[in-house]
Amino acid sequence: QGAMQSVLMERFALGMKIRMPVLSNRNKPLMGAVVRVVLDFMEREWSHPDTGVERKRLLAMCGGYIVTTYGYSLRGNEGFWVDASRLRGNMHLGAVDNTRETPHVCVALLGRFKGEDGDRMHVFPLANVTSSGIQIRIWLERVVQLLDEEAKESCPAFCDMEGYQLRETEVEEVFHPILELIQDDENYAGLLTQGLYVRENYRCARSFRRGAENTALINGVDKEAVKFVHRWGRYETNRGARPGFNMIEHYAEGEATRPLQLKFSENV
Repeated sequence: QGAMQSVLMERFALGMKIRMPVLSNRNKPLMGAVVRVVLDFMEREWSHPDTGVERKRLLAMCGGYIVTTYGYSLRGNEGFWVDASRLRGNMHLGAVDNTRETPHVCVALLGRFKGEDGDRMHVFPLANVTSSGIQIRIWLERVVQLLDEEAKESCPAFCDMEGYQLRETEVEEVFHPILELIQDDENYAGLLTQGLYVRENYRCARSFRRGAENTALINGVDKEAVKFVHRWGRYETNRGARPGFNMIEHYAEGEATRPLQLKFSENV
């Protein structure tokens, strides 16, 4: 009990320092190459025959959250607002390669957004596969398969068995150990800074967002496209709708801006 109290006090003190000028801690970016390796580790565990059902489910949910949050440069909390019923019902959109559009996944967020009154729906496309090799569609199809099997609709897409939204700490408990392995493995030298405390510097809150932005800029995505994606909330505010809005209509209305949105997720 004494040891536990000591650990709790240490964490409390660290939290206080982070919130004060004594210690500045901005989330470090997780670049596309790192996110790809993290997902590769998760993929191997997910496909291993000895992985239990509950663990496999958690990996799928965390993978879906990571590809969505990173793929559209979302803040950590926004990535959890993907709506289960709309993700299930619209996985077919953008699935077929054709001459008009890049194959993509249609994602709908449902929640209360900064600067808005009331709940709104926000729809955006994500490329099936990014330039870093991140398999967005595959991970989201796994999430949809689970939601279908469990008949989950009126809940967040990335949820536990009871339908409650996953927490950032649950996702971090999956990818933090992988980042620590990467950091100590000479085969991945240069991907992560040596000696940096992973669990305090790489967080859901901003690491995926910052990593996506930096990767996109390195890959030649113009600043206007990055700026457009980062201001998706303001853009959608003028076009957003109440939850009863027909998603197919909303999706169709965004056809003109879809190439710009996809240009971002294709290059992260």
